[in-house]
Amino acid sequence: MPFVRFTRDRRGYEHTYLLHFDPKKGRAHGRILYWFRTPPGVRVGRSTFDEDTRRMIEHAHPEVIFDWGALGQSLETTVTQLAQSGGEGSRRTPKKKSAQRRAQAAPVSPPSPPASSGPSQDLPQTSEP
Repeated sequence: MPFVRFTRDRRGYEHTYLLHFDPKKGRAHGRILYWFRTPPGVRVGRSTFDEDTRRMIEHAHPEVIFDWGALGQSLETTVTQLAQSGGEGSRRTPKKKSAQRRAQAAPVSPPSPPASSGPSQDLPQTSEP
């Protein structure tokens, strides 16, 4: 039976994988049947498993039985859980916080030049003719 895996990378891109594990063939790893990538927060465009995509996947893998209702429900649940937990992109949060702390720190004033009380003693003095 195929299953869905949803991830978000460090740039925020969302990846949806349709994987299949067939214990009869002795495969230790799941086989990727379909992969869908989208930029973060996109709410327009086609859905992950639209009708044409479903037909294409079923045609390419006739030996696999698909339950599209269960796959859609699984994807929805996974996306909701990932959004509530902060997702995989939350690894960058400490860097943002440390950058904010540096920006809020009191600015250090540059060192002021030493006060001069006349001509420098290191340079020879010239007299005007």
